[in-house]
Amino acid sequence: MKIRTVGKSIVMVLLGLALNLTRGIIVTDAEEVPMDEAKKERFDSAQSDGLTASDKEYLLSLAREAVTRYLSEGLRISGRAESLSPAARGKRGCFVTLLKDGKLRGCIGYLQPRSELCDCVIENAINAAFHDTRFPTPVGSNELALINFEISVLTEPEKLQVQDREELLDHLAAGKDGVVLVQGRQQATFLPQVWEHFPDAESFLQALCRKGGMPYGCWRHQDTDIYTYRAIVFGEENR
Repeated sequence: MKIRTVGKSIVMVLLGLALNLTRGIIVTDAEEVPMDEAKKERFDSAQSDGLTASDKEYLLSLAREAVTRYLSEGLRISGRAESLSPAARGKRGCFVTLLKDGKLRGCIGYLQPRSELCDCVIENAINAAFHDTRFPTPVGSNELALINFEISVLTEPEKLQVQDREELLDHLAAGKDGVVLVQGRQQATFLPQVWEHFPDAESFLQALCRKGGMPYGCWRHQDTDIYTYRAIVFGEENR
């Protein structure tokens, strides 16, 4: 299986992510603030070499098999953690995105590392294909051959302690930081690849406020909590 990296052609499909942080589930559409060296090393590792090429190939095949078997037999398959490298066997947050002709056909995931990575991919592949309520019908057997699977494997979100919110504009790493804004019961996130659609950090944050139904400039308010995370993003080659 050939694996592609994510480019600008699919950025637009990620702009509608809305988050329920309590459950860590995103159902619609998914340097830096000062960090100590240990945290920076962890982020850099997750972004660059947290998964092997074999890990990515296996996870993509698992996502496709999960949807195929659920569609044909109504069964939820089980993953084999031993098929992954040791570094990829723990609990991780992830998203699975389905693309058809370069357009979104489903995207569901969760931020928090609440299950093993294999289980995360299986669950969210099925959810993206059959339970994304933005689409009037679930993925059909006649569509599956036309759909490309993409997976985003996340680091655990970490809350930022930023007193001067204007400094946030300089601290966020465009294209690397996924951002979560939480204000009361309203929450939203953008995955790191969404940065490519915005010219600067302020427009990125303003759009995230709007997407979460929060007031304009919500990121400036001290009652808004801000979290960041990183993602390893990979997908099948276009069909």
